[in-house]
Amino acid sequence: AEGDERRYGANYVACPFSRRLWELGILEARTGRLAVASAVARELRRRADSSGSRYEAGLARSVDAFASLAAGDTSVAMQALRALVRNADVGDSLIWDEAEPRGAERLVLAQLLLARGEAQEAHDVASVFDSSRPLLHILYLPSSLELRMQASALLGNSAAERHYRSRLAALRGPGALPGG
Repeated sequence: AEGDERRYGANYVACPFSRRLWELGILEARTGRLAVASAVARELRRRADSSGSRYEAGLARSVDAFASLAAGDTSVAMQALRALVRNADVGDSLIWDEAEPRGAERLVLAQLLLARGEAQEAHDVASVFDSSRPLLHILYLPSSLELRMQASALLGNSAAERHYRSRLAALRGPGALPGG
């Protein structure tokens, strides 16, 4: 990000790649640089308004959601994350796209739901990561399995909990999880 900031200026405003700008905005929100994240979201909205791009508008809403969460406004963040996940495009044309399938947003939403004790909904939101499309969902599979294992424990479903523990152990190798 430091190299990007030097190359593209304050708030990355000259970054020509909207997806990279989105990545930087999420990074800035997650590292507590909320003013920069908000500026990135504004730039993405400006680009979306100029081009009419649904894609760039979604990127802006995503950065806004992460910035809201980083600012401690969980209810606004959850509302935004729900809308993003609900409207995610997972078509074949986006099989390798990091942003549009909303994997990062889906995982964070599931984590927030689990933290609120909404174990069944958290489990359901995270279950999408088992899908073979889009391919990039595989990046979120271990975290998703961990979350679903925890949700199953909260729901009292020991068979499902063992199932997810076994899948995690198979992914991570022998001895990686206690009891796995």
